[in-house]
Amino acid sequence: MKKLTVTYEVFMFVLVIISLFLAFSENEQLLFYDKLIWVVFVIDYITRLILSEKKWSYIK
Repeated sequence: MKKLTVTYEVFMFVLVIISLFLAFSENEQLLFYDKLIWVVFVIDYITRLILSEKKWSYIK
C-alpha cells in the first residue's frame, strides 16, 4: 500500500511540474492540457477532503 501511495504522490508532483511549464505557453492545445491537469488537482483535493477525518485541519 505504501508503494502505491508514493507512486501516486510522485505522479501528482510530475503533474505539478508539467502544469508549470504549460501555464506559460501560448499554444491553445497546451493550455487545454494545463486546465485538464487542474481538474485532476481539484478532484484530488475534494477526494482528500471528503476522506479526511478533520476537515478543517485539512483545509488549513
